[in-house]
Formats: sequence, structure tokens, C-alpha cells
Amino acid sequence: MDETAATSHPRDLRAFAEATRKIAHDFAGVFTIILTNLEFVEGDLPEVPPTLREDLNEVKRAAQRGKDLVTQLSTMSRQVGT
Repeated sequence: MDETAATSHPRDLRAFAEATRKIAHDFAGVFTIILTNLEFVEGDLPEVPPTLREDLNEVKRAAQRGKDLVTQLSTMSRQVGT
């Protein structure tokens, strides 16, 4: 590996980590909005049919998995970016 490539690699990794952090931050906001609105829906619909309740729970689980993944990406990008 030549000297230019050796010095640009860490810079490229830091740039990638910064972009990942920004994207993760945006998606965290999206998942927070989804989860918050699901809570409102559940509170507004106390007598939800069982099939709709199952669907809402599935959406909630998926949004929470997405939020957890975003947290992991954000954590990894901070470790790479340092």
C-alpha cells in the first residue's frame, strides 16, 4: 500500500462513520415518531379488535428492532470515528 492510500484510509473511515452517525440520527427520529404514534393509537382505541391489536404489536416490534439497530449503528460509528 502506498503512502497516499495509507493516509486516506483512516480519513475515509472517519467520513463513513460521520455519515453513518447522521443517517442513524435521522432514522432514530423516524422510529421515535412511529413508536410515539402507536402509543397514541393504543390509548385512543381501548377496544381494539384482536387482529388489529396483533398488527399494532407487530408494527411496534418492528419499529423497536429498527430503533435498536440504529442505536448499534450509531455506537459502532462513534467507535470507528475516534
